[in-house]
Amino acid sequence: WSRNEYIHMDAHADIDEQLLEDEEKIRCPEFGHVLYLDLAPNIRGPTCVFSEYGGWANVNTTTTIVTVPAVQGRVLRFPGSAMHAVPKPTNR
Repeated sequence: WSRNEYIHMDAHADIDEQLLEDEEKIRCPEFGHVLYLDLAPNIRGPTCVFSEYGGWANVNTTTTIVTVPAVQGRVLRFPGSAMHAVPKPTNR
C-alpha cells in the first residue's frame, strides 16, 4: 500500500489481519519494509522503529526508538514484529 499525503500513523506492528479475524492468531511478516519513492519538498516524515521487537508483549516497557528520516530512494528494513510509527508534527 502507499500514501500520497503525510499523515500521522500510530505505533503498530504489521500483522496478517485475515488470520487474526479467522483464527484469532497474530502473525507478523519476517521483515517490514518502507520504500520512500517520491517526497514533497522539505518532508522528512520519519519512521520510528522501536528497538524491542516483541510487538505487543513489550508495549509497557522502556525502549529505544530508532528514527529514520524519509529520504527519496531510501529503503528501510526492520524485523516484521517491530512496532513502528510515523509521527506528524502538530504544525502540519
